[in-house]
Amino acid sequence: MVGFGEAISRGFSNYFTFAGRARRSEYWFWVLFTSLVQVIPIIGGLIGLAVLIPTLAVTSRRLHDIGKSGWYQLLFFAASAVAWTGFVLFLILGFGALEEENRLPAKFLFPLSTVAAVVAIAVIVILVIWFVRKGDEGPNKYGPNPR
Repeated sequence: MVGFGEAISRGFSNYFTFAGRARRSEYWFWVLFTSLVQVIPIIGGLIGLAVLIPTLAVTSRRLHDIGKSGWYQLLFFAASAVAWTGFVLFLILGFGALEEENRLPAKFLFPLSTVAAVVAIAVIVILVIWFVRKGDEGPNKYGPNPR
């Protein structure tokens, strides 16, 4: 098992390494580290930007460990973009339409934004299930077993 310190070290030493595989412990300790440092006032956002690339890399390697392409992590960004767009459109157009006599946009935007949020949550749940799944036994098309 990879420890907390070793996971952080691997995250930074494999800054641009998208190939290969990462164990569950390496991934989850990295997530814990990045979550903790982003809570720090003022510099948390800067640190978040500094760890963006290694986070994408370790996530890609984690998906490789279960035999999935690293590109699947883009589902999270796509689902989040759709959900936020639906929510913002509802706020901008929906509340304005609620005050007017014509409430047609609000009738369509609220269900659309709700569906978008449900889809985003479903994608996140699927990704988390994949991230907690045990890696493939033996080598797979992305490399040897990291154990």
